[in-house]
Amino acid sequence: MRAERDLELTRREALGGAATLLIAFLPSGRAAAAVPSAASPTAFGAWLAVAEDGRLRVAMPGLEMGQGSSTAIAKVLVDELGGDFDRTDVFLSPADPAFVNPKTKDQSTGRSMGVRGYYDLMRKVGAQAREMFKSAAAARTGVAPDRFVVENGRVRDAAGGRDFSFAELAAEAARLPVPADPPLKDRKALTLVGKRTISKDCAAKTAGRAVYASDVKLPGMLVATVKHSPVSGGKPLGSNADAVMKMPGVRAIVPVGGDVVDMSMPYEAGLAVVADSFWQAKLAADALEVRWSPGRAAGVSSQALKAARTGLSDRPAIAAVEKGDVAAADRSAARRLDVSYDVPFLAHATMEPMSCVAHVEADRTTLWAPSQHPLGAKRIVAGLVGQPAERVTVNRTFAGGGFGRRWQRDFVVQAAQISKAVGRPVKLLWTREEDMQHDFYRPGMGMRARASFDADRRLTGLRITTIGPSLAAWQRAQQLPRRADTSAVAGIDDMHYALEPLRVEWVEQETPFPIGVWRSVGHSQNGFFLEGLIDELAHASGEDPYRFRRRLLAGSPRMQRVLDTVAERIGWGRKLPKGRGLGLAIMECYGSYTAHAAQVTVRDGALSIDRMVAAIDCGLAVDPYNIEAQIQGGTIFGLSALHNEISMTDGKVDQGYYTDYPILTLADTPPVEVTVLETDGVEIGGVGESGVPTAVPAVTNAIFAATGKRIRSLPLAKDAL
Repeated sequence: MRAERDLELTRREALGGAATLLIAFLPSGRAAAAVPSAASPTAFGAWLAVAEDGRLRVAMPGLEMGQGSSTAIAKVLVDELGGDFDRTDVFLSPADPAFVNPKTKDQSTGRSMGVRGYYDLMRKVGAQAREMFKSAAAARTGVAPDRFVVENGRVRDAAGGRDFSFAELAAEAARLPVPADPPLKDRKALTLVGKRTISKDCAAKTAGRAVYASDVKLPGMLVATVKHSPVSGGKPLGSNADAVMKMPGVRAIVPVGGDVVDMSMPYEAGLAVVADSFWQAKLAADALEVRWSPGRAAGVSSQALKAARTGLSDRPAIAAVEKGDVAAADRSAARRLDVSYDVPFLAHATMEPMSCVAHVEADRTTLWAPSQHPLGAKRIVAGLVGQPAERVTVNRTFAGGGFGRRWQRDFVVQAAQISKAVGRPVKLLWTREEDMQHDFYRPGMGMRARASFDADRRLTGLRITTIGPSLAAWQRAQQLPRRADTSAVAGIDDMHYALEPLRVEWVEQETPFPIGVWRSVGHSQNGFFLEGLIDELAHASGEDPYRFRRRLLAGSPRMQRVLDTVAERIGWGRKLPKGRGLGLAIMECYGSYTAHAAQVTVRDGALSIDRMVAAIDCGLAVDPYNIEAQIQGGTIFGLSALHNEISMTDGKVDQGYYTDYPILTLADTPPVEVTVLETDGVEIGGVGESGVPTAVPAVTNAIFAATGKRIRSLPLAKDAL
């Protein structure tokens, strides 16, 4: 690709006329550089820059949406380098193949793959730079490079000779060969990894200096908002556009989406109203009366889909796990347990609705987008505007939440369509209602389980059937092989419980509503399904739920450890007054082992979550402070799902704002205590999503302990709580 060739500049070319010295390292080990001046931040495409005053600038390859990986990734590089982290700045890199995640082979933010995906590469990049600085110091002094130590942004002769700042040596270091396989520091020699660090973006965000897409201003820029078909798949057949065009400030009404297909997903059709200001655009959109075609979801309700899941569980299923003969165990059972669970559609409900700035010119296109998949946005926009991909620049801004919603490119495509149509730079801002009613929702899903017991109440076999749509089918255009959808069985097909015979299977239920990845994806509903079921199996077996889990986790000491931690911290086993209860839940999610314990009070039908404790073992804790914050945030995000649902009536979404889709408020948030554990010699686990799956089942299991009422369907309002 030409974009990749453009990055392979020589160091001498990069340094010529530079106001800021840039040192860049690509995954291949070659040195390359991005733009030569900090005055044009949109063109940076390198990992590391050293300014004339010695300050470091480190690229953040993923989207920073509050998960803190921008700080953690930079910290890994600077620690291995021996730089001064207090004199380090982090910048959001543009979309570029140089920043592909070694684990995912893409520049994307998802699957909690930020720190764990880039960790090894960042250590290598830091080590390469360190060795180059040492060699530059050796060349100046005539002593061996190994005599130099790089610490706190300086290169010091350990024998008492000269020492240099990074600024003094940067130009010489940049001209040296890049070591292909530099030595890495011993883990004990790292001074930043494993320590608590204040996030690098904290000051900018609290002072209002952080740049979001809605903050971008360009000369001659117009503002647009969009009105979609209220029913999925509908297209505009006619409108009162002529009358709306006469309203103050209105410049254009542009069709968007519709025929644009990204992978296998056709984007929702709509009309964008373009005006001089957002308020003018919104007033005009409110006045726009559109006649829509029926759409694929016409006449469909979420309640009907839920009702249909009961019958679908008896259809032929696709197996994901098969251990032993479940059918034989069922035939010989002295007792059986049949249970069904269900969860509704859920929205992402990010604080910042979808937004993007686009400037489509004759020979180039520039985007400012909070995208979780910037290379995907670059590719589809290039095809849309008819320009080579290397002529499309995607500058990424901060994001006011993502949770998987910004993986989709619909809002980026719309901004480019509008800018191309009006010939001006355009800022696209969705309203809250459009954001809520035209999401890519977490799908409504169900689970049916059938357990077999012998005469002594011992579990002898278990069949788990999940029912719902295929997320993979929505995400990919190619024909998929017939196998269980990954997200439909996530967290169940790889459970650590020693259960056999066991069959885990999936029955597909198609949906006409757009679905997508939601924080922790399939683990989010399957944590509720599996851990509610495990609790039921414990009671059916006559065992304590904690002891039952611990026995089944005998082959997984890491899982036992996080389980023991939360059980001890919540005070498991103590007698509580009537109406109070304790609950547990545990699951592996994206390589991390996470557990929650909850204490609740239920009085006169009102639920109070009095306390939550959590424990996570993610292998190496790069930043315990951020990990604690992420587990707390994931807990709050998950607990909001106790009360939320997206419902559809006659193909239309019923909810439209936080008033009917409430997020947990500070007043309703219980104390969340987090213990961060480490295990040496294992791969790093993900953190940003791991706090979600076990929060809800810990609470619902505690509700059972308090009331004897088993919660098998959400939201809780359906159970009068």
